[in-house]
Amino acid sequence: MDLQDELKSYRKIVRKELDEYEGEEHSEMIFRCCSGDQQAEDYMIRAIREILAKYGMEGERLETLSYEIYKKEYGLSVIHDLVANRKKQYNNIECIGYDWIEVEKSNGLWERLDLSFEDEKEFEEVIRRAIQHDNKPDINTENSLMESKRVSGERITAGVRPSCYENYLFIKLFSSFTPSEESYISSGALTEEMISFTKILFKILPAIAIIGGINRGKSSFLKYLVSLLNPKFKIGTLEPDFEVKLQELLKDRNIISLQESSQFDLLACFKWLLRTNRDVIIVGEARGAEINEAGKASRRGIGCTFLTAHVIDPESLPEEFAQMHLENGIPMDIDFLMYRYAKAFPITYRIRQLEGGRRIIDDISELVADRRSRTYYRNPLFIWDPKTKEHKRVGGIKGEDQRMRMDYYNLTEEEKEQLLYDPEKKKIKVAL
Repeated sequence: MDLQDELKSYRKIVRKELDEYEGEEHSEMIFRCCSGDQQAEDYMIRAIREILAKYGMEGERLETLSYEIYKKEYGLSVIHDLVANRKKQYNNIECIGYDWIEVEKSNGLWERLDLSFEDEKEFEEVIRRAIQHDNKPDINTENSLMESKRVSGERITAGVRPSCYENYLFIKLFSSFTPSEESYISSGALTEEMISFTKILFKILPAIAIIGGINRGKSSFLKYLVSLLNPKFKIGTLEPDFEVKLQELLKDRNIISLQESSQFDLLACFKWLLRTNRDVIIVGEARGAEINEAGKASRRGIGCTFLTAHVIDPESLPEEFAQMHLENGIPMDIDFLMYRYAKAFPITYRIRQLEGGRRIIDDISELVADRRSRTYYRNPLFIWDPKTKEHKRVGGIKGEDQRMRMDYYNLTEEEKEQLLYDPEKKKIKVAL
């Protein structure tokens, strides 16, 4: 009897016996199986193994069949190993209907797999399992669009009929790319010159906005940029949910991380964080009232504030932040707000995904605010040239505030030259 025949033969037996198990722990483990909780997975596989052993199975055959039954009856079926992503091969997994499974590989390229669920009924069951651990109502025809997050960090977006024409499941993974200097240089996302510039720039502790479209790797790049900061700095992070997880990359740093909850929204968390003696504050995703507090922090006590935002054009960043400010019911002149946010977040790094799937930092810009006219303009520093497919240094720091910081933080003349660089006059040395 081959594996598939054995699987069909023993699945019902295992399910029947496990359904007879009683106890709060057993029910909790079933509930947590698809959350990425390794303890729950090990518990269920061990229970399945004990049942199969009673039927004379042993050795490798026992281990293989126990795992396959677990995936089909309690796991995520045919996509279970894809989600586990043990070899860090994938960024995202998308299922449209029971017979369309597509993955985005770690190189940014999408590929449809020769893989499918048994039928629509099984796919609906997998969708239900994927979100059941999150203490939310079941997904069904009355509650047909849901989001969830696994214990292991993956973000789930699910939809069923009638809201969706076909049942849908999207799983965003976060473990396929290691944000390091080597990985960004080898992939062509950054050049040595851009990194050298950034390391010097960070000595004056500017506020940084990382911008780009959805699913462009902003959180990963944020981790890398933070790793360039002085290791003695105390860092505070604020997110809708724990996604950046700086502690995993920077284990030896002083880091406090907060996420919003039903009792404390991002604004309340931000105000609390301001009282924890942080040198750097990081807002994982700028989207609402907390942007006003982040702006205050960067202009006043905590100049080194990092955030990510779903903005495409660097020059439109202040306008988007001003709109967020006004949407929260605080009336102000929008032109003044735009000037204020340009002053608060003067440096932008934009991430772009090329047609081939590769992600690059295609723009580093400075937003130069003018105190007298209360206006601002974009000053490009590095750009990506689509014709030559190369990064180019096109300008140097011009803003009055950033120039003052160079003196305040005692930069050497050589370091100042690298930041103030004029491409028409001379080239700079790259020193990593």
